[in-house]
Amino acid sequence: RDAWPPAVERAPSGRLVVVSPPNGRPGDLALGARVSLRAHADELWVADADARAAWIADGVAQERVVPAPSDPAERLLALVARPPVAADAAAAVPRTLDEDVALRVLATPAWRSSPTTPEGLPELLAQWCAATSSATSACLYLLADPAIDGTPEELEARVLGAAARGGAALEDAGDINLMMEPFTVERDAALHAAVDVYVPLHAACAGHERLARATGTAVVMLDGDGLTRRLAGVAAGEPVA
Repeated sequence: RDAWPPAVERAPSGRLVVVSPPNGRPGDLALGARVSLRAHADELWVADADARAAWIADGVAQERVVPAPSDPAERLLALVARPPVAADAAAAVPRTLDEDVALRVLATPAWRSSPTTPEGLPELLAQWCAATSSATSACLYLLADPAIDGTPEELEARVLGAAARGGAALEDAGDINLMMEPFTVERDAALHAAVDVYVPLHAACAGHERLARATGTAVVMLDGDGLTRRLAGVAAGEPVA
C-alpha cells in the first residue's frame, strides 16, 4: 500500500507492505493507525535512515523497517519466503467474541474422525456439563470450518450425539458456541488470543497447542482436573488463571 496516509488494517491474505513517502513519519498517523501498522505490517519501506529511526522509535520492529528497495519485485519474492506477520501468534490481535463471560474455553473437535462421534468430544461435553450450569459465567467454543467439516445441521447432530454418548445434559449446562469460521491465516491465533483455555481433544491438535502457548492461553488436558478446577473457580467468583 503506497497511498499516504496508508490503510493499515490487517491484510485479508498474503503480506502487507506499507510504502512511506520521503517525508512520512509516525506523526502523520493517528495513534490507532500507528498501533495497527505496528501489528499488521510485514514491512515498512522508508526513504532514509532518519525515517527508519523514527518508525523504530515508535514501536515498529526494526527488522520490519527497511530502506525502499531499488528492485521491489526482488524484495517481495524474499518477503513471501517468510511467514506473514498475520501468522505470528505472539503478535495476534484477539478476536472479538460476543459472549460476556468470565471464562472462555476453546476446543477443536476432529469432526470427520468418526461417522458418529468426534474423538474426545463426549468426554469434553461430559466434563463441561458436570461442572457448569446455565448460570455459570463461561462459554465453550467448538471450532469448525464450514468448508470441510459439514453443515450447521450436521455439526449440531454430532454435538448432540456426543452429548448423549457422554451422558451430558446440554440444556442445564453453561453456554456452548458452535463456532463456524472459514480458515484464514490469522483465524486460529486470533481465537487463541481471545480465550482463556484450550482443550486438546486428539493427536492432531498439536498445532493448536503451540498456538495456545504462544498467545499465553492455558492448555488443559481432558485426563486431568484442570478444566473442572477453573470452572469451579468461576462459580466461586475467583479470578481466571
